[in-house]
Amino acid sequence: MTHILVDPGHGGRDTGAQIHGVYERDLNLSVALKLMRLIDAIPTITADITRRNNEDTISWARRTEIEKLTDPDFVLCIHTDIAEHAAQGAMGYWWPGNQTAGLVVQAIVDRAPDRLRRSRYQGFSADPGVSWLARARNVLGAYKASTALIEMGFLSDPDDLEALQDDAHQWAMAAAMLQGLTLLRMR
Repeated sequence: MTHILVDPGHGGRDTGAQIHGVYERDLNLSVALKLMRLIDAIPTITADITRRNNEDTISWARRTEIEKLTDPDFVLCIHTDIAEHAAQGAMGYWWPGNQTAGLVVQAIVDRAPDRLRRSRYQGFSADPGVSWLARARNVLGAYKASTALIEMGFLSDPDDLEALQDDAHQWAMAAAMLQGLTLLRMR
């Protein structure tokens, strides 16, 4: 049995990225809850989630406490990005050398819905001089378990923004995540 901790980024007063009244916290949670429903149908995977609503702001300390209490084999962090430059599509990050997380990320990004399958990143550089990577390092570094960070798309890209708000695309993204997670054979 593989146990997953699903972490929809942000929540409560922490809205994450926002544009035109669309908040990252809402998109992250919507896809995470869809993913939880899909996981419920798979007998070989169990899952916990760091938050089920947008009422509470969940601190990093609380997120890592939840990880400690639930003892997952794998943590999947779900986020949405925004950029000042032209950027689009889903991408993923994992710590260099963590082959399991790398396989999961690649499987998820490869299976992302067509409208979000434009970018593909093989992990991330540990170069501390790259400022936008600091956010990924902060998310990945918070957890002890093998962890992947999926950025589902860019709110700053009109096509991504439309797709990220579309219920069918959210379900397809959740299904891509599930397919990536089924690669895990931890316990």
